[in-house]
Amino acid sequence: MSLRMTLRKGAKGALVSELQKRLNAILAISQLIPDGNFNESTRKIVVVFQKNANITADGVVGKATWTALANAATHLANSLVSYNTLAGIAARYIGVKEVGGNRAGSSKKCLKYLKLTILP
Repeated sequence: MSLRMTLRKGAKGALVSELQKRLNAILAISQLIPDGNFNESTRKIVVVFQKNANITADGVVGKATWTALANAATHLANSLVSYNTLAGIAARYIGVKEVGGNRAGSSKKCLKYLKLTILP
């Protein structure tokens, strides 16, 4: 991640789209459209992420933010790999078509719950 360029409001392109996808995967409140446009909505979610990561919350994605995003993604992946936990078991079934008398809710609700409970 150290070779990532700095992104800020007004930036456009594939790297912005990747950023938006990462934020959506890490933050339960993030519902960014990964359109590659670093707009005000993206800036606000970046600030939320930066505050949660205890780094400078300026809405600019530089080295510290890219590093924090990588660490958060690694933490999430490591948490989901452990299938002996309830979260790990649930992670295997996210996106699986629900059948029968399921009373747990949708996979999207389950994913939001996991994002809220797994990350510090």
